[in-house]
Amino acid sequence: MILNETKLTRDQARKLFNDNLTYSKVSANDVRALQGFLCIEYAQHERNGEHMEMRPSYRKRTAPQITVAESGIGIQSAYLFVSGFYFHGREAISFNDDGYIGFAGWANGTTIQPFLRAFMRWISEWMGVERAVYRTASANAASTGLAPACYGTDAMGHGEAARATETTKTEDTPAKGRERA
Repeated sequence: MILNETKLTRDQARKLFNDNLTYSKVSANDVRALQGFLCIEYAQHERNGEHMEMRPSYRKRTAPQITVAESGIGIQSAYLFVSGFYFHGREAISFNDDGYIGFAGWANGTTIQPFLRAFMRWISEWMGVERAVYRTASANAASTGLAPACYGTDAMGHGEAARATETTKTEDTPAKGRERA
């Protein structure tokens, strides 16, 4: 599956996270990196003709909110917000206390795509999940060829082996199976 040719779903993104990561493996710095991936995908969405002028929301009430877990390892919750030319402070991506990960519940099937692409890239490129699918909307399809998704490519479509990380399940695996928009 190539991200710029396939419509991703919220459930695919949640499944990839839940199958490979837990909140205890996500630091506050990792969440800030996710914000960077979102910025790149917002800009690409705009470049592709979807004129919403999306950008991170930094007003006091909608600034990124990251709560470190009581154990000091990982996060308990995190909330990232987005603004556009006609809206301010909407949900971008949320890691809720109960383990549910929300993706722009207000967005339709087209508008959600930059959020999902950013999340998939973050899982693969930043968090090092080898099995992630993450070719970006800006990647040149001709230069990426038919390389399997388990082999990483950078944002320019150049091949390189993805970082291998061990991912083991623990009791704090986020809850699965709940449906929200």
